Amino acid sequence: MNMGKLQHIGMGLVVLLVVVFVILTFGEWLGWVVLRQRWHVRRNLPPGPMPLPLLGNLLHLITSPLPHRSLAALARHHGPLVFLWMGSSPTIVVSSPSVARHIFHSHDKVFASRPPSEVSRRLFYGGGKTALTAPYGPHWHFIRKLYTTHVLGSRHLQDLHSPVITDEIGHLIHHLYISSSSSSSSSSSSTPTSSPIDLTSLLSTLVENIMCRIVLRQRASDVMISTAASPNGVARSKSTTIHLGEIVREGNLLLGASLIGDFIPSLRFLDYTTKCAMDRWLCSFDAILEAVLSKRVAEEATAPGTVIGEHVPAPPRDILDALLALDPPLKKDKIKAMMLVS
Repeated sequence: MNMGKLQHIGMGLVVLLVVVFVILTFGEWLGWVVLRQRWHVRRNLPPGPMPLPLLGNLLHLITSPLPHRSLAALARHHGPLVFLWMGSSPTIVVSSPSVARHIFHSHDKVFASRPPSEVSRRLFYGGGKTALTAPYGPHWHFIRKLYTTHVLGSRHLQDLHSPVITDEIGHLIHHLYISSSSSSSSSSSSTPTSSPIDLTSLLSTLVENIMCRIVLRQRASDVMISTAASPNGVARSKSTTIHLGEIVREGNLLLGASLIGDFIPSLRFLDYTTKCAMDRWLCSFDAILEAVLSKRVAEEATAPGTVIGEHVPAPPRDILDALLALDPPLKKDKIKAMMLVS
């Protein structure tokens, strides 16, 4: 009898808690909608669909396999300017070429800065150290001047880029010729063993090698690191060798990752696995850059051409040389971040 009463009391408490939760959730949603609508009217924002609590208008994009068509449908209904809540982030979608031209030409400085994201903070040494991640202002102008004057605008470096591109394209053509020759010889036999050529992989390797030679004077396949110990000094169970090309390809995938915490900060704990992958990637990439920087600084210190203790700098042979030759010198993290986006 006592057990039955306790069960009834327990069930009653559960029902009461559920009812209270539903009432509070509905009240919070109603208050959220009223506050958002007042905020929307007070700021004179463009029209848009009604957002949901916490998610905002994310369902309009998540539930569709083609998000751009969902945005086009919203533009047909609400006009060329649509206001959306991407979680907790207010967003304006522009679907008119004339309005976009007016924004980027007449108000380009207002929209020049990119919103900070967890990806830029974790992959670009805290963010704000490159022209891609730094907010618009004096620091952005300083970084842009470095790129245009000393790195990308250097006539000497531009003269060095053309032979690198020609040489790497020659390597690719030679590889394709060897592969096609082996396929032809195997197809003439009674048991052909030819296999298709993966052009996507070859072209990706071509771009990686060209960029690495322009930045580091080394091919991506020639730059490697041993993972016997991690960069923080913790020993690992297996010793493997990772090439820079593999790290670059993994970084490209991480750059395209969308983190829930950027849209809904209260759910950032769901990004734990992706954040750990980003941290591991940055440790591997930083170990390679640290080794390259240390080697290059040692080479510069022992290079011939010293007059009364002063080194006469030679013309830069790659982007890293140009960054190390800047006066005043840049900090290591800024050099690494600029090499990363080069």
